[in-house]
Amino acid sequence: MEKQRPSLFRIAFTDYPTFLSLISPLILWIGYFLSKSGTDSSLLYISIAVTVAAIPVIIWRILYFLKIFDVGEEATAEILGVRFYRSRGRVDFNYTYKGTDYTSSNLLLASERVRNLTAGKEVTVLVNPENPKKSVIRDMFI
Repeated sequence: MEKQRPSLFRIAFTDYPTFLSLISPLILWIGYFLSKSGTDSSLLYISIAVTVAAIPVIIWRILYFLKIFDVGEEATAEILGVRFYRSRGRVDFNYTYKGTDYTSSNLLLASERVRNLTAGKEVTVLVNPENPKKSVIRDMFI
């Protein structure tokens, strides 16, 4: 069976750190161009700095998800809890990989898919075989 890969769109609008890294520079640049026709030099420097800082984070997160979907091994996990704060959520879960129990979490945007996760529900996670503490809830990204 061919492995499924997440789309860039799904990564950007599911993974909270990726979304935040995309939206922050965008908001600053819009603010810069709307403020006095783009003459505020301090906002320009802040926009440049945030953009420069965000680009590596975006690349790192995308590569992280593409790698875990390529090499990750499936495991069954049990949702321990789901917490929401404004537009983001944190999903905590337990899973067993090669006889060892792990607890992990994913920081996700509070979408309908995430809100349907409840404590006790079983989900499939993809576990990084090089670092089994790292895993993602597969179905949130495909």
